[in-house]
Amino acid sequence: MLSPLTYTLIVFTKHEVSDSVQKMVDEYGKIIAIKAILNQDGNQKLFKKLGGIKTEACYLVRPDMHIAWRSNGYHAEALRHILQKLRK
Repeated sequence: MLSPLTYTLIVFTKHEVSDSVQKMVDEYGKIIAIKAILNQDGNQKLFKKLGGIKTEACYLVRPDMHIAWRSNGYHAEALRHILQKLRK
């Protein structure tokens, strides 16, 4: 599921990944992959265990499987700032 070669943005959401999230991943595609986990029947325990995610949350996981960044909701500018640092 997670790549040992790139960062992985895990998006927990009620719906499909938004166009703005996908656009960000496309822009930084050499250093980041994306995985979406939808809030459906089988995943509700996971959403609750991760702090009660209500609508959306993002976790940026490093290749060594540590969490580099997390956010309740999707904050494009904060993520862009992190990705710009990683791309250098």
